[in-house]
Amino acid sequence: MIKRYLQFIKEQQLSLFPMDEVMKPVEEVKTYRLEDDKIEELFVEMLDEGYTTEVERGFVELQWSYSNGKYHNDKEIFGQKLVKGKVNPAYWVTIYDEKPSNEDITDVVLTAIDYFEDLGFDVKLYENKSEISIDELLIKGGFFLKDESGDITKDIQIEGDLGLFIMDKKEVNIDSKELCEYYGWLSENDKDTFIEGNDIYIVVGMEDLADILLGSKDESLKNQLIDGIDGDHYWGSDYYPETNSLFNYDLNKENEVLTIKALIKEYGGLEELVKEADNDKLEGLTEDEVIEYLLKERFYSTLTDLCKDSDLIQDIKQTYSDHASSAHQEENYKDLVNEFDNIVGDRSYGAELSYSKYDKEVEVKKSYTKEDGTKETHTYPEVQTFYKIKYDNKWIEEFDYDFLENESLYDVFREYCQAHLGTFKFEPSFSDYGSVDSKDFNADVTWILNNKLGIKNIKNPS
Repeated sequence: MIKRYLQFIKEQQLSLFPMDEVMKPVEEVKTYRLEDDKIEELFVEMLDEGYTTEVERGFVELQWSYSNGKYHNDKEIFGQKLVKGKVNPAYWVTIYDEKPSNEDITDVVLTAIDYFEDLGFDVKLYENKSEISIDELLIKGGFFLKDESGDITKDIQIEGDLGLFIMDKKEVNIDSKELCEYYGWLSENDKDTFIEGNDIYIVVGMEDLADILLGSKDESLKNQLIDGIDGDHYWGSDYYPETNSLFNYDLNKENEVLTIKALIKEYGGLEELVKEADNDKLEGLTEDEVIEYLLKERFYSTLTDLCKDSDLIQDIKQTYSDHASSAHQEENYKDLVNEFDNIVGDRSYGAELSYSKYDKEVEVKKSYTKEDGTKETHTYPEVQTFYKIKYDNKWIEEFDYDFLENESLYDVFREYCQAHLGTFKFEPSFSDYGSVDSKDFNADVTWILNNKLGIKNIKNPS
C-alpha cells in the first residue's frame, strides 16, 4: 500500500502534502531552509502505522578526540553548539516505533532521504548514535537491519530509536551579533562583553587576568604586578653617584658651574675653598679660573676632596639617588608588565590572545578597621589596567553546548584558559638599573642651587 502510494506521488506530483511545498525553502529564516512541520509531513504516512517523529534543529559539529598527545576534530556530529563564521545547519529527525504495524514502510524514509539529498543535504542514518547503512534498513514491525541472504529470520532488530542526521551542504555565515544573541552574551551577566566591527571582545582587569594565567607559586610577583613594586626594596644609598661620575655624566654644564659657585659659598668664600683644597695651582686664580680648573682636572681629584664633607653635594647626590632608585623601580615594573604581556599574547610560549590594553580610573571601595574596632568603608579613585581581548572560536570548540548555554563569555574564557592553557611561569628578567631622566634631575638640582645661592623667584620643579 505504502509503495503504491509513494509511486503515485512521484508520477502525478500530487499528494495531500505536495512535495514542492514540503521542501520549499523558508525565506524569512536565514539559518534554516526548512520548517520543522514541513519535515514532519514527509513522514506523515508513518503515523497510521504506529510511528512518531520529532525534529530538532542544530549544526554540524566536529567531534574532538585525543590521541598521540593532540586533539583532533575528525568526526561530524549533530549538536546545538554554534560558532562564529561559516557553519552548516543540520536537523536531527528521531523516529519512534511506539506501536508499529507489520506493514513495510521502509520506502517512506528512503523517499524522504532522496528528497533531502536532491535539495543539497547529506543524510546519515543512526541507531542509538551509531551510524548504519541506509541500504540495510528495513522498517516493518519495528526497525531492522536486513540480512544479505534475504532470510527475514536473520534480520537484526534495532534496539531503540531511528535517527536521521540531515546536514545542509549550504553554509551560512554567523556574525558576531547572531552568536552573542544565541548564547545571551550581551545580557546583564555579560556587562564586559561588547561587539566592535565584526568582532566580539571581553574586557578583563589585569588582576583577574593574572589570577587566571599565573600559577600560585608566583604570588609575590603577581602582587607586585597588581599593586606596584614596593619602594622599600630600593635603598637610596645604593644609588649614590661618585663625585667624578656626578660631574662627568649627570650634571649639565650650567649646573656644574653653579654647583662649584654654591660650594665656594658653602666654604665661606673663594679664599677659604682654595685654602681647603691645598692645591698650589689654585693660588692666585679668579673664581672663574678656579671653576674652570676644577672641572677640567683629570679625575676631578681636587673637586672630589672638596666635596667629601659638603652638605650641598650630599643633597645633590641624594636627589640623584632618589631619581635613580625611582627610575630603577619603574624599569623593573615595566619588566614585570612586559613579561606578563608576553604571557598573554606571545605565540611562542604564551596564551596567544589577541588583545589591546588601556588604563582607566575606577571607583574602589576599601574597608578599614578603626581603633575602636568598628569598620569604615571609603571610596576613592584608582587607575587600573584593563585588557580588551578578542573572542576566538577556539574558546568554545572543546566545550559542550550544555555548558555554553548558561555561561557568560567571561566564564567561558576563564574555563578555556584553565582547562586548555593551564598556568604559566612568571619569570621576568629585571634590569640592573633604571634610566634617570637627566632633564628632570637637573631641574631639581637647579632649584637646590638657586636656593643655596640666594636666587629669588624660583619654583620648585616637583
